[in-house]
Amino acid sequence: MNNNRDIYDLVEKLCTELGGRNHRGALRSVTNYLANTQNAIRGTSREDEQTIVAKITSILSQKSSRDVVLFTRLHNHLASNMELIPRTQILSFLLYLANSGREHKIAVHENSLQNSTKSQNSTNSIRRMIPKSIVTRPSSSMENTQASKLPSYRASSEQLSSRSSGQNAFEPVDQQDELVQDVLYALIGKQCKFLRKDVVSGGFKLEPAKRRSLNTQNAEMLLRLAELGYLHDQVVSFLDARSERHPLGLIGQGLVTAMRRELTQYYGMVARMQEQVNASRAKTKAPGERITLMRLMLWVSTPQYRLTWLTKIAEKCVDCKGGALMSAVFSFLCHGNPQVRGLARELLQEMCLPLRHMLLRWLFDGEIQDPHAEFFIETLHDVSNDRLWLDKYRVRENLLPTFISPNLANKILVIGKSINFLREVCQDKGAIGGREELRMCFEERIDNLFSAFADTRLHQQIDHFYLNTSKKVLQVIIGPHKLLDHLKAMR
Repeated sequence: MNNNRDIYDLVEKLCTELGGRNHRGALRSVTNYLANTQNAIRGTSREDEQTIVAKITSILSQKSSRDVVLFTRLHNHLASNMELIPRTQILSFLLYLANSGREHKIAVHENSLQNSTKSQNSTNSIRRMIPKSIVTRPSSSMENTQASKLPSYRASSEQLSSRSSGQNAFEPVDQQDELVQDVLYALIGKQCKFLRKDVVSGGFKLEPAKRRSLNTQNAEMLLRLAELGYLHDQVVSFLDARSERHPLGLIGQGLVTAMRRELTQYYGMVARMQEQVNASRAKTKAPGERITLMRLMLWVSTPQYRLTWLTKIAEKCVDCKGGALMSAVFSFLCHGNPQVRGLARELLQEMCLPLRHMLLRWLFDGEIQDPHAEFFIETLHDVSNDRLWLDKYRVRENLLPTFISPNLANKILVIGKSINFLREVCQDKGAIGGREELRMCFEERIDNLFSAFADTRLHQQIDHFYLNTSKKVLQVIIGPHKLLDHLKAMR
């Protein structure tokens, strides 16, 4: 299709097939639309989001100010939870539906004024020329626009599911109920009547014997919903203690605890969906009231997004432990989506609890309590106390979390070495100022530890405790141990 003549020939053939002898009027309308609509052939819109929003707001303002307020609130919610490109496409589709409905009403009104004596004949000819799905689309879209005035997301979901139920009006109710029940089994990783697991990939596929009884729409929705079951299996495999992918150590157990909490919420959602399905079956068999595959897709959209990112986080954490494991999860805090950042933050807060315990024991007592070799400071046990300050303790770079800078890690190392020096060499077990303030900072805001900026109250308290510890060492070696007198004697 390299020129306009080819396009015109294809449009003429299409109008001839649809309109028969009366295809000339339809051909004239289609050519006028293609000539006057920008990018009608390519099917893409070059308008930016703000222009589309302004046009929709202008259309709604002609009806009611409440519609404008509701649309603004829904658009703000959409902007905070969706990327730009899908959001622009959705708004373009809504604008197209609104314009289609207005043009349809204007055309019907003009034809009724100009052809009042021939209205019945012209209406019948138009109905014969244009398929029923195209004729009824503008009116149904306008009805859905009026119905979308309900503010709650739940109401909007029910409207969409009702539309999907209406589209499948000729589908057997029993089969739809079986498909819904199979999806609920697949969501928790169980094989069912229509879905089987692939032996190699572990994903779900359609049962060959049952595939012929499904139409294309139901088959596609089954596979899309079954993808959530595959993601569930991947997360469960990561959390299984017998699996090679299972994280080790106390910090790894913190990650496992956070992910199990996510799975618990996921299982609760599946249980509530099962209750809804059971209630709809017991209450009525009406197509508009029953639970459909389309309604399930709306319900699982958010859990599917979270499980997708849980799977990606789990894949990145394989073969990692300690600080390296925390660095792998911390990398997702730089993601542009706020939902992904929130999920990574929840995981890190649970993982930082064992690290907090290790840090407090090192900072306050100079002891390393690290049974699984996860702490970024290690003790060389074969070094005697004579070399305590220089060689006995060191930082393990491979286990240092990325959110702890080398400067901060060195300060933490010096604090612990200073306390060990005071207790082992100087035999001084006195308290150091600022200890309780530092403990309160760790207990109140653990997320300050993996903050993007090292200017939080926790970092300030560590610096303050570092100065107090260094002063304590100088006071002890200069005062009771008379360091200056020893230096003079050596001269």
